[in-house]
Amino acid sequence: MCLALWILHSKKRMSLGNTYEKVAMMRSPRYGRRIRKLAGAATKKKESSYECPKCAKKSVRRISYALWKCNSCGAKIAGGAYSLSTPTGKTARRMLAKEEAGE
Repeated sequence: MCLALWILHSKKRMSLGNTYEKVAMMRSPRYGRRIRKLAGAATKKKESSYECPKCAKKSVRRISYALWKCNSCGAKIAGGAYSLSTPTGKTARRMLAKEEAGE
């Protein structure tokens, strides 16, 4: 049996423990459970929909690296690579809100 067919056959037989690993196996990262889990979590965050900051509907989807688009109002938003907002962005917004409040 050639190597490519053996790999495909073994992936079909492989039973995976959780959904993160199942999502990750579609894109086939290798070398350990932790890497598969991280890759699966990133893929889940990337493919899910988020709430739009302008129209407040849960219809924001990723269109390319760090670019997000609301399917409802058509707003284009620059955000994180795998999620709409990053922890650094949240911190920056909080600091700007404090500055505007005059603290």
